[in-house]
Amino acid sequence: MKQINCTLFLSIAGTTYNGKSPLDGIDVSSTILGKTVSQRQESLFWIRPPDRPGLFGENDPDLAIRKDNYKLMMDIDGKNIQLYKITDDETESANLANDLPDKVKELSAELTDWYNHYPQDIDRSIYERALDEIK
Repeated sequence: MKQINCTLFLSIAGTTYNGKSPLDGIDVSSTILGKTVSQRQESLFWIRPPDRPGLFGENDPDLAIRKDNYKLMMDIDGKNIQLYKITDDETESANLANDLPDKVKELSAELTDWYNHYPQDIDRSIYERALDEIK
């Protein structure tokens, strides 16, 4: 949310960011102000802290990518893959991973690349330890 706030407020204020660290947010001000209806063009990635259980205490995957109409989730070791066409399945109840292997390959490769280039200050060992505890 921080990155959305920064880019949103900078845009509305009519100014630019001059900091050293790049912002990875996108400007959604025209959509929020009702000037345009837009759909995100770039992939959206996120990582679940391993010390937080998923919904209902389940072992939800660590990583996720949203691209176009699809959402893929998986653990950092590439297992526990779930794929949903979220425009048709808002409750994420129909896992399409076995039905769409090419989409799984595409999205898991992009997600793995993102994770491998995730900021260096993250302690990756906490994710690896969490996987070991599950096994």
